[in-house]
Amino acid sequence: MLRRALLSVLVLSTSACPQDPVINLDPPGSGEGEGEGGEGGEGEGERGSCAAISGATFGPPIALTVPRSRHTATLLDDGRVLLVGGEDDSFLPIAAVEIIDVDAGTSVAGPSLNDARYEHAAVKLADGSVVVAGGFGNGHLDTIERFDGTSWSRLDPLDAPRAGLTGLPLNDGGAIFFGGDNTVSIPTSVVVVAGDGSVTVPAGVSVGANRRLHSAVTLADG
Repeated sequence: MLRRALLSVLVLSTSACPQDPVINLDPPGSGEGEGEGGEGGEGEGERGSCAAISGATFGPPIALTVPRSRHTATLLDDGRVLLVGGEDDSFLPIAAVEIIDVDAGTSVAGPSLNDARYEHAAVKLADGSVVVAGGFGNGHLDTIERFDGTSWSRLDPLDAPRAGLTGLPLNDGGAIFFGGDNTVSIPTSVVVVAGDGSVTVPAGVSVGANRRLHSAVTLADG
């Protein structure tokens, strides 16, 4: 069955909006809302408010060039979306990459990975390039690849093969990868990819617990 990517915003009914939004999507210190409520930003349409997204709908589906699951999707600086790797209908890892233009409603093939993979992690660096690490391909992978907008290049590997790991951007423009497992262990060490592409494993830094297929978020303080 053809799988399709649906890229849009979550539908929220007006009745779901509380009197005062519980979650404020504006970053701390960002100032007043820019909606139609004038000064104070209390009117309908305030940026970050529940009212601003009430009535939003899903857009039309965009057919992928290659059906896939357990892939990654990364927003590029130009507004397009980079879809990397995944698992095909035969449960095999794929190296296929595609780039989705939401405004045009199209998805086109991009340069393929060096290593087919799924359950990997992907992070966009400050320079706009995208780094993918680990995953499952021909066994558990320790490889790291970087996409510069034109092609993929290999970086130094992770300290151990990992699938089901997490990657997050760092405030200095690099990325951090941690967690995941392989057939031998679940590493608790972290791996840092700097903006220049160098890879390090900070001594004495540990996530403190074995974990895989987890979730993680970068906080405002980095």
